[in-house]
Amino acid sequence: SADTAVDPLFQVNAYRVTLPSDVLFAASEATLQANAQPLLDSILQDIGRYPDATILVGSYTDIETDSSTPTELSYQQALAVRRYLSQRLGDDTLHWVAVGYGNSPIGSTGGVQLSRRITIAIVP
Repeated sequence: SADTAVDPLFQVNAYRVTLPSDVLFAASEATLQANAQPLLDSILQDIGRYPDATILVGSYTDIETDSSTPTELSYQQALAVRRYLSQRLGDDTLHWVAVGYGNSPIGSTGGVQLSRRITIAIVP
């Protein structure tokens, strides 16, 4: 199977979306930037197709994150995304899980910037 080049900043697998944290948050911040809203809004419809699903929002920081507690920062970022999506959907049948993974490099091929990411997984 030939590997097809996929833009690593926006990967959509079955039930999973990966977004770059740099688009959603200012550096070392856990408050969503204004330009994060249309990006997050674009996946609301997909999430809405799975009532009663568990939505796992995971956040990863990197070794350059300017924070003494990268795990706490990543958790706060995951909470911010979860809060936004759940308020926009207004669906109380969904189960939300926010996880802060802290520093998590993407192997030797991924740069530091790619390590800062938010993953949103739908578990039907």
